Amino acid sequence: MGETISEAIAADHASFDEYADYLRTATDDAEKVRWRNQLTWTVARHALSEELTLYPAMEKHLGDEGVRLTKTDKEQHQGVRIRCVKLLVSLH
Repeated sequence: MGETISEAIAADHASFDEYADYLRTATDDAEKVRWRNQLTWTVARHALSEELTLYPAMEKHLGDEGVRLTKTDKEQHQGVRIRCVKLLVSLH
């Protein structure tokens, strides 16, 4: 293990890009569904992990700055959720 939180977040973000590239270059529907599902699951796991663990710690330890930062991140997560739903619908 030995990963810092920042390293784990960066690794997740790199996975998003990798899975999105696989999805864009998929050549058949089964492959598209596979990568869409992998991307959606990874994004959901990542967002939930941050929102349940990292954000409360940031708000507690960083005060008003932590609240401001988490508010921005939560808004970004909501935008990603909307894009994931659109992606799910588009491949059906």
